[in-house]
Amino acid sequence: MTKESEHTIYDILPMLETQVIKLLHEFMKADNGAIYTWEIAIFYPATNAFLHYLAGVNISLQNNNYMSAMANVRGLIESLGAVVYDGTARLPEEAYDWFIKNGRLPKWNEKKKKWEALTINDTVASSQKAVDPKININKIYAACCDLNHFSSKHMSFLGGFEPQLDDKNRMLTFKIGSKDDIPVKEQREVIDFCATLCNVLGECIRLATKERTSRPPSKKP
Repeated sequence: MTKESEHTIYDILPMLETQVIKLLHEFMKADNGAIYTWEIAIFYPATNAFLHYLAGVNISLQNNNYMSAMANVRGLIESLGAVVYDGTARLPEEAYDWFIKNGRLPKWNEKKKKWEALTINDTVASSQKAVDPKININKIYAACCDLNHFSSKHMSFLGGFEPQLDDKNRMLTFKIGSKDDIPVKEQREVIDFCATLCNVLGECIRLATKERTSRPPSKKP
């Protein structure tokens, strides 16, 4: 049996995490190892949060906890959105000062002529811009929120992934506790989606590294 054949679906995300970390190290070495405000404020924290959520997805799936997995998927979308937004908005220095003071990603309100907090919808929209248009990020994000903010979705999820066919014996189908008996198909779909987000983040880091290496080398202090 080859090493490749010994891999399971749970090995995919840790391997992708390793690749993302490698790209981040390459990014950090570029431009003579200089550090910029936008990197400290948003880029590094957002990419690091992405990696934490990625590990959370894997652990949740291995522990058969679907709601926990979806909470981490939601975090992945938000973290990627922050990276994409910051990379495309080209925020000026004053925007980062606003961010440090107010604790939220800023966007410019042209009508009011002032900075204001970026909304979650804005962040999710940034993720959508970066992925294949066939993937409906808004729909996936909404499904994550439905599972993690109490809604009617929880009523239908009491039976887990098995359909409740008998109303008279409905109590027999209730799934109580944190083990959700996630079907392999569902697990694979979640992992494949996370892998797609990883590839997008990786491309963002490559583009940022390319931009760094195109600058005149900075002098270290």
